[in-house]
Amino acid sequence: MVKLNDYDTEKVEDAGIFTPIPTNDYVVVVESSELKDNNQGTGQYLKMVYSVVEEGEFQGRKIFENLNTSFNDTDTDPKHATAQRIGQGKLKKLCYAVGIRGKLDDTDEMNQIPFIAKVSIKKSTNPDYPDPQNIIKDYLEYVGPGETSPAKQPAAAAAVEKPKIQPAAKQQGAGQPWKKGK
Repeated sequence: MVKLNDYDTEKVEDAGIFTPIPTNDYVVVVESSELKDNNQGTGQYLKMVYSVVEEGEFQGRKIFENLNTSFNDTDTDPKHATAQRIGQGKLKKLCYAVGIRGKLDDTDEMNQIPFIAKVSIKKSTNPDYPDPQNIIKDYLEYVGPGETSPAKQPAAAAAVEKPKIQPAAKQQGAGQPWKKGK
């Protein structure tokens, strides 16, 4: 038996229901990332946590994602080679969405820079976690309310190089609802 020292269910908040947010485009930021070894010991993945920053019903909700970044047996395991290629490709798109081109030295460089996540819902294939979950289908640059991303502009306008986006904590100006109260 374990003594719980004054635990009272009437004084504890509900844990809530963890349902996925609806399929849509959301302005999000990288809240945290951690490099972890996979369970088989054959590679590593980035454990990503994103947070919805746009105002609305889903502001503050979290989206979780694992990006397979490296395997030590890609020469002999084609599934791992494919997983690594997909994971590194998604990381590249995420970097581009937050304005990072070239070498990424530390994943903290991506933190708190808003981008648009094309979020979808997938059914789980894991019997230990049978509930549906959110996945990110694409990562797009967020340029601000009412502005057009270079990806949506005509080719001539898209050819103009944009300056690197500064982290949200350093940006100035209105129209950034995630900065309210700062």
